[in-house]
Amino acid sequence: MSESKELDTLYEKYPQLFPTNCIQCNNGWFTIIDHMCLTIQAYVDGEMGEELKFPEFVSIQEKFGVLDICIDDSDNIIDLVKKSCEILSYHMCEYCGDEGELYCSSKWRSWSYCKTLCLDHAIEHYYYRLYRDTEFSKG
Repeated sequence: MSESKELDTLYEKYPQLFPTNCIQCNNGWFTIIDHMCLTIQAYVDGEMGEELKFPEFVSIQEKFGVLDICIDDSDNIIDLVKKSCEILSYHMCEYCGDEGELYCSSKWRSWSYCKTLCLDHAIEHYYYRLYRDTEFSKG
């Protein structure tokens, strides 16, 4: 079950895409998920014939700090939509939907849990900025 009532509205809005309660992320990614569902629904309504099985979400969750979306019975177009939404989640705070980046729960990356957060939520939840290698090589 999702962690937000707003995300729960997607089950009613797209009942064919969600046979089960499979959203397990915070509300900040609602817009990404809603637009993905709208795009898939429009594509399916316009392109797929009766002989093809309707795609269904298996899970939508946060994994390694970004969206991880699993969907059954998809095709190349749906896979591209899914992948673009996963990429968008790298730049949107999971809690509020503002611009974000990857942060770690510890200064030691190999032991830490990553999340995409805005600066305010990173500070609130005690997350550390994940530095890129190019930033260390500036000198």
